[in-house]
Amino acid sequence: MPNDQNVFFFSFIHFTQKTELINKKIYLSFFEMFINYYREKELNEINESDVRRFLQTLVQRKVSNSYLNQAINAIKFYYEVVLGMPNRFY
Repeated sequence: MPNDQNVFFFSFIHFTQKTELINKKIYLSFFEMFINYYREKELNEINESDVRRFLQTLVQRKVSNSYLNQAINAIKFYYEVVLGMPNRFY
């Protein structure tokens, strides 16, 4: 019979993996929305002003803070983690 610690550990691992998958899908969805906003530009042509302009459109649409933060984090993930660029504040 498994003890409570083992049950908790395996439940936590399962939850963490499931949460990571959901977060990846969310980031992908938000980043896709961002690059589709600038579909007339090549991805490497999008600059910091473009990022701010995109985020400003979200603010003007009066999206929730949570929604805006997810968009910011998805964009930051791409530039800072994927491309290895320095941290930026939006």
